[in-house]
Amino acid sequence: MFFVSHASEDDDPEKAQELDAFYASVGTDAKQWDEMEGANSYSACITMPLAQSLYCTDTPLTADQARQLATIIYSQFFTPKDQDGQRHLTLGADNWDSLIEQSRPILSQSQLDALNALKPRVEYQTYDANKSNAATREKSK
Repeated sequence: MFFVSHASEDDDPEKAQELDAFYASVGTDAKQWDEMEGANSYSACITMPLAQSLYCTDTPLTADQARQLATIIYSQFFTPKDQDGQRHLTLGADNWDSLIEQSRPILSQSQLDALNALKPRVEYQTYDANKSNAATREKSK
């Protein structure tokens, strides 16, 4: 994984040229890179434990599978950015089956079983994060 800083108009033009060259070398542009980076970082709470649980099995999660799963999670199970620029995971008991169905074309049955085993963990993370976000919003009022 690459960590790339964002070039703004205030940055040095040489840095902007270097970043443009980097984006071109990976066949993308800054907007696509931001979307891909967002999908990977926001969905890591699911893709990382899934990859870890499958690492020493006959069907480890491949980078391509993780990328495709991240895209599904990011596009379908996160809220749009709020006033603070944050997105929040909406994946829980009510829509977990939708994630499993959308993942069927890219994951094997044993990988789907491992993903299903993560459901309680993800539900707790979603609950805890939503509770924490609500408390933070209440304090800022």
